[in-house]
Amino acid sequence: RGARGRVTVVEVMDLVPARDRAALVSAVAQALGVSLATVGDDAAVPLVGDALARAGDMLLALDGLEHLVPHADVIATWLERAPAVRVLCTSRTRLDLPGERALELEPLSPTSGVALFEDRVRAITGRALDATEHAPAMRIIRAIACVPLAVELAAARAAADGVTATADLLDRAAPDQNVMPGTVRWAYQLLSEAEQDALNSLACCADGVPLELAWAVIGGDGAEALIQALRRHALAWTRHGRHGELRVGVYSSVREFLGGSVAPSAAAVARHAHVLAAWAAPLALRARGEDATAAQALLDDGPNVDLALTRADDDRAVA
Repeated sequence: RGARGRVTVVEVMDLVPARDRAALVSAVAQALGVSLATVGDDAAVPLVGDALARAGDMLLALDGLEHLVPHADVIATWLERAPAVRVLCTSRTRLDLPGERALELEPLSPTSGVALFEDRVRAITGRALDATEHAPAMRIIRAIACVPLAVELAAARAAADGVTATADLLDRAAPDQNVMPGTVRWAYQLLSEAEQDALNSLACCADGVPLELAWAVIGGDGAEALIQALRRHALAWTRHGRHGELRVGVYSSVREFLGGSVAPSAAAVARHAHVLAAWAAPLALRARGEDATAAQALLDDGPNVDLALTRADDDRAVA
């Protein structure tokens, strides 16, 4: 803790889109507000480390690092340069870094799972489960193996369709032994066609986009209602970005399922590329004129811009 008992927290909520060392460094730099525009790859890691050192006492939360384990030496370098920083990582495998402490998270107990389920249903509906709903709630929890995120998805469905009806649905379409993908598949199959299309469109984004871009990426007049529906089903999130803007995105477990099982339509991919390219073009012109706000906006959504440009290049290559 700092001198006043406070810890500065920087959360990089979703590192699933970061596929290599440079993307990992860029994601943390963006969260810290560090510009890497004029910095080579070799200098980027120490530059971010120095920024962490200047921040003093900090908890740096990095979510979804299992696919970046070969690049974990970057984190070790940062910790050497910023000894006051603590790093909290979520990963399916250990990073094997000096001083690493691993805490294995087990599924909830059935009792805790039902309590979480009831809490989430109450948060949506405003009422507690009645006496007739406790048994089907336990059926739900056992079917999804007490996995917390699966509980969130099931509770969102139960709030809409009822606890007993949701339990019956799970009995007929029980998730496979790999519980999380099975539960996401089940939740996806229960969406309307328009909701599925909206979810696939949002999943084209690297790690969420500002709300107005999300509307354009989804397309159509009903985009806002579709976003709210996906939030109610616990498949998409909204949160405020570094500059107070509202951002919309898809949870990493949902994106993983969609990436492995449901290919986005060519129209959704093309719409994402067009929307992001059209948004970035005037910002790039302003940034060349030393507009710091425009430059920072491009940095904040760098992964989305890069993805859009890559898809645009691919389309031209096919044409």
